[in-house]
Amino acid sequence: VAHERRAFDVAVLTLRPQYLLPFAPGQSVGVSHPAVRTWRYYSPANAPRQDGTLELHVRAAPGGVVSSRLVYGTAVGDQIHLASPVGDRLTLWSAGSSDLLLLAGGTGWAPVKALVEQVAAEGAGRRVDLYVGARSRLEFYDTETIEKLAASFPWLTVTYVVGADPQRPGEFVHAADRALADGDWRSRHVYVCGSDEMVSYSVRALTQAGYHAGQLHHEGLGKHWYGPAWRTALDASAPDNSGGAR
Repeated sequence: VAHERRAFDVAVLTLRPQYLLPFAPGQSVGVSHPAVRTWRYYSPANAPRQDGTLELHVRAAPGGVVSSRLVYGTAVGDQIHLASPVGDRLTLWSAGSSDLLLLAGGTGWAPVKALVEQVAAEGAGRRVDLYVGARSRLEFYDTETIEKLAASFPWLTVTYVVGADPQRPGEFVHAADRALADGDWRSRHVYVCGSDEMVSYSVRALTQAGYHAGQLHHEGLGKHWYGPAWRTALDASAPDNSGGAR
């Protein structure tokens, strides 16, 4: 019902499922286009809505047949296929009522946005600090929404992290680096979502800084996003390197 190009290779899609599709923020749904015989998993960028619509943030990856079709070859009125939600690693179920540190890179912002909306709906009084990273300022594709959330909720603090600084060639700052430099978050549950490289770097940096595995929440890496059983159909299909759920 909506298709917005936010950058050359990024689109935000709004879908209205034919039937109610229950999901928890942080879960992902299988997505396929009728013209493509393969599935990819994307995390809705919203908490469940009364009208049942889903918002997907999609970056077209080189060789990604599904992601490229969704970004470049889909328009309002088209129909795509959706599968049941899967995964619980990024849900808030295991965080209890703890305060949160959220680290998002690129379109990994999508499930993190859903978590922020869930915290707002619960009204539990959590403190939430959000670090949104991108390689350059031009890659922050959803700043209007982020600023609106930050202005609406006093419990939410937002920090943007630009990885590449033209004044410092060869250096790259990760969202995790900035967060660790800003404070001690070891009393919080930490959610990390982005590319495989961003997630693996962040988890390694946090672990070395004394954060334990039980408080670090992230999806698996590469083809192991949701375990071998859920990936069988994908492994047998045409290759799509769009990065697991992203």
